[in-house]
Amino acid sequence: MKSQWEKFKHRTLTKVFVGYAVVAWVLIQVIETVLPTFETPVWVAQTIIFLLILGFPIAILVGWASEKLPAASDVSGAPSEVSQLAHATPKRTLVWVGVGSCIVVGLFGFYMMPFVFDDSAFKRAGNNNLPDYNSAARYSSVKYEIDIGETGTRGWGSRSDIALSPSGRYLAYSDYNRPNITLLLKDLNSFEEPVVLDSITIGPQTGYPTFSEDGQWVLYHDEGAIKRVRTEGGAPEIVVSEFASPNGVAARGQQIVFNDLIEKQLKVYDVSSGITEPIVPGNFAEGDLDYTWPQFIPNENKLIATKGTRGTFSSARIDLIDLDSGEIKTIAPVGYKGRYAQSGHIVFIRGDNLWAQPISPDTFDHNGDAVPVIFDVEIYEPFGNVGFDLSQDGRLIYLPGDLSDIERINQPPVLVDRLGIEESLALDPQFYLWPNLSPSGNQMAISTFDGSSAGSSGFDIWLYDFELGTLGRRSFEGNASSTIWSLAGDRLIYQCEQTNICSIAANGTDSESILSSGLTNPLPLSQVSDTELLISQGNPTEIYVMNLTGQNESVLENLNLSSSQSYGASLSSDMKWIAYISDETGRREIYVRPYPDVSKGKWQVSRQGGVWPLWNDSMNELIWWSEEAGEILKVDFEVEEEESASSIRFSNPIVMFSTNHRGSPSFFPYDYDSNKEKFVFISQTSTIGTILEQQTKLKVIENWFGELSFLAPARNN
Repeated sequence: MKSQWEKFKHRTLTKVFVGYAVVAWVLIQVIETVLPTFETPVWVAQTIIFLLILGFPIAILVGWASEKLPAASDVSGAPSEVSQLAHATPKRTLVWVGVGSCIVVGLFGFYMMPFVFDDSAFKRAGNNNLPDYNSAARYSSVKYEIDIGETGTRGWGSRSDIALSPSGRYLAYSDYNRPNITLLLKDLNSFEEPVVLDSITIGPQTGYPTFSEDGQWVLYHDEGAIKRVRTEGGAPEIVVSEFASPNGVAARGQQIVFNDLIEKQLKVYDVSSGITEPIVPGNFAEGDLDYTWPQFIPNENKLIATKGTRGTFSSARIDLIDLDSGEIKTIAPVGYKGRYAQSGHIVFIRGDNLWAQPISPDTFDHNGDAVPVIFDVEIYEPFGNVGFDLSQDGRLIYLPGDLSDIERINQPPVLVDRLGIEESLALDPQFYLWPNLSPSGNQMAISTFDGSSAGSSGFDIWLYDFELGTLGRRSFEGNASSTIWSLAGDRLIYQCEQTNICSIAANGTDSESILSSGLTNPLPLSQVSDTELLISQGNPTEIYVMNLTGQNESVLENLNLSSSQSYGASLSSDMKWIAYISDETGRREIYVRPYPDVSKGKWQVSRQGGVWPLWNDSMNELIWWSEEAGEILKVDFEVEEEESASSIRFSNPIVMFSTNHRGSPSFFPYDYDSNKEKFVFISQTSTIGTILEQQTKLKVIENWFGELSFLAPARNN
C-alpha cells in the first residue's frame, strides 16, 4: 500500500492536481484583497474565478492524458524501453481521479458562490465599513407609498409635516390650504378618509404635529402656544399658552416638555398641577438647557434633544439628558432632530441625509459607527424641518424629496406698476421676505437668510438702494424679520428672537436695541409717534398700541378690534383711520375703523375675502390682496367730516391686476410707493404652482429595524 502511495505522489497527475489547487487558492486571496483596493469592477473578479474553476478539470484531464507511466520490466528484470500512457491506467485509478476532481471543483464553486452572485460580498471584502445594503434589503419587509393628496406647500417648499403614532397605526399630517393649515389624522389600518383635527393659520410657527408617548394625543404648535387633541376626536385644548418654540414637543402622561423662547431652556409643564419648571434641577448657566426636538426614551427617565435652535441646526448636536441626575451626554456631535429606535439606534439628520448611530441599550454609549441610511428625505435645515418619523415596532415613514435646490423660492423682488407690468431689480436670487419701502421711496428693507455666513443661517435685514443698485446688511444675528421704517425714515423696527421688538439705525451707525421683550410672535405694523408703536401679537393674534416708556419697558393697549383674531393693520398717513384683517365672519375680510377712537365706527371694505390692506392717500385709495382670487383690488374712499364724528365712504371694489407673486397669510408680503405709483413684490416661479398640483406621496418601510441593524451594525451584539 505504501509503495502505491509513493508511486501516486510522484505521478504527473498528482503534481498537476496539487499545483493547480495551490495556485488557484493564492489567486483567489489576491483577488479578494488586492482588486478592491484599486476599485476594480466586480466582473473582473468574477471572470477570473470562473476561468479558475473551469480550468481545474481541464488541467487534470490534460495532465492525465499526457502522463507517461514507468515502463514495465521484462522477464529478465530490465526495464522496458516503452512507457505506458496514462489512459492505460486501471479503471479504479480513473474513478478516484474523477471523484477527486469533482470534489475540488465543487468546493471551489461553493466557496466562490457569494462572489459570483453577490457583488456586495466582493465590496465588503475590500471595505468592512460599508453597510451591507443587499443583505439589508433581504431583511426588510414591504416598501410602499401612501398618497395623501394635494397638500400644498409651506413658504420654503415643504409639502407636509408628518408624525407617526408609537404603535404605527395613526399618521398625523398637515395640509397647506392657504391661508390655513389643516391638521388631519389617518388610520393606516383602515380605508376610511382621514379626519380633521384642527384648522389654524399657516405660519412658520404653526403646525408640526407630534404624538404623545402613549399615542392618545396629537400635540401641535399654534403661534407660541401648544395645543393637543385626542386621536379619537374632540375639541382641541391649549396646554401651553405662550412662548413655546415651534421646534418640537414631547408628552409623557401629564408632562409636556417644550423649549421656552423667553428663558431659552427646556421646561416641563404638568397639565394636572399647572406648574412649569426647568426640565432638570440644578444650577445651569444661561443657554445650557436651550434644547429643541425633545423625545422621551421609552421605559427610561431620560430624553434625547437637539442642542440647537432655528438658524443654528447646521452646527447642532444631539444629547441624552438624564432627568433624575441632570447628567448630559452627547450622542451625536453633529446632527439634529434625533429619534430613538428600539433596534438600539439614534436616528437623526446630518447634512442632507438621515443617519443612524448604534448605541448600547444600557449605557447609551456608541456601539458602532454612525452611517447614512436614507438619502432622499425632505429637509429644510434653517428651521430643522424634516419629514420623517418612526414607530416603536419599526415602521418608518418619510417624505421623499430634496429641498437643497430651492430655485422655486430663491427669487428676487420686483417692481410692479398699477397695470401689473413687472420691472426687474439688480438683485441676485435669494430667499427674500418682508419687503418694505422707506418713506422717501429711495430704499427698501428686506430680509433674507445667508447660509454662507458663519454662525448665522437665519433671516437678517438688508437695505436695497434703488439709485445705486446696492444691497447693504444691517443685522447679523440671524433673527430679524418683518421690518418697518420709523416715521422719520432713519431707523428700522423689526421682530427679533421671535419674542422681541428691536430697532437699529437705517444707516448702520449703531447696534441693535430691544424695544420690548417677552411677547408672543410680535410683528411691528406702524410707528404712530416717538413713543407709540402699532403691533400685532398674542394667540389669537390681536392688534395693540405699544407705549414705549424706556428700555425693555412697554405698556400694551389692546384695541379690541374684533371678537376674533385681528392682524395686518395699516394706518392712513394722517393717522385717522386704521384698516385691518379679521375673520370674525368666518372669512378673512378687510375692515376700517377711526383711529385712535376705534369705537366710533366700523366699515367692511372687501366683499369676497382680502388680506394686507395698504393706504394710498395721494389718490384716496385703499388697496388689498385677494389671495383666493390672486388679484390686487382697490376701493376709492371719501371722508366726511362732522362735528361729532368723521365718517368714510367706499366705492365698490375694483380689480387692479392679477398677481402670482409670493404671498403670505402671516406677514405683509408686499408694499406700495404712492409717489412712484409702484408696488414691490417677491417673484415666484410657476414651479410652486406645479408643486401645488402634485400629489404628495409618503414612503413607508415596514420592519425597518431589521434592515437598520444591517445598515448600521452594532459593534457588540
